[in-house]
Amino acid sequence: MGKIQHGFAGEKLQIPIWFNNNKQVSHGILKLNFWKVKNNINVDLDNFSNPIYLPLDCPQRGRLKLPRVTLTSTFPLGLISCWTHLAFSSDIVVYPKPLASKVRLIDKQDSVHLNQADSSLKGHDDFDSLAPYKQGEPLYHVAWKQVAKGQGMISKQFSNQSGATGWLILASLNSHDLEHKLSELSFQVIELTRNNGVFGLDLGNLKITPSSGIEHQYACLKALALHTPYLEGVK
Repeated sequence: MGKIQHGFAGEKLQIPIWFNNNKQVSHGILKLNFWKVKNNINVDLDNFSNPIYLPLDCPQRGRLKLPRVTLTSTFPLGLISCWTHLAFSSDIVVYPKPLASKVRLIDKQDSVHLNQADSSLKGHDDFDSLAPYKQGEPLYHVAWKQVAKGQGMISKQFSNQSGATGWLILASLNSHDLEHKLSELSFQVIELTRNNGVFGLDLGNLKITPSSGIEHQYACLKALALHTPYLEGVK
């Protein structure tokens, strides 16, 4: 079996299976399917190329244990049939299905204080417009010239989405449905990584320090996939 890529809930993964076949000895059709799954793949042992991909449903987030693979061969005319079940130790991590949402990066000074400042993945390069200052926004966003003119606290808005920094915090999301919130964070992790954002992830019982890049994305997605709610009073 080849390297298995992790996937998202609701997707079909393509599981690669490799055959070491001596075409001078082995002939005929070999059927492959996951145990108790009716759909199968037919492999012509006289004409195939590695790897063979076997589709697998990922119904929900979390760890998905790879089912046994059934190999079946039938003698011509169906007089003789033989089969075997192969077990593989690989476990698959299924990430929450991304749900499009506004990216909420929070400027968090410590792990206790949460503010509700929004960030639409705004960077710090290209000035775009002015807007009323929101409590918790970084002070370097403040338009001090407007403040000096007595216009109140005004915040500079930037259109470049690269270089965004902050924290994604599970507790800051408005939905009461845990799976909905995890799906929103899954989308935001992907978007921030795509735009070179530097961000941390706070799930309450697990915190991943701010970083960037594809490995950081995978670490955050795995944390979302395996998250279980923290129960007060349970040790």
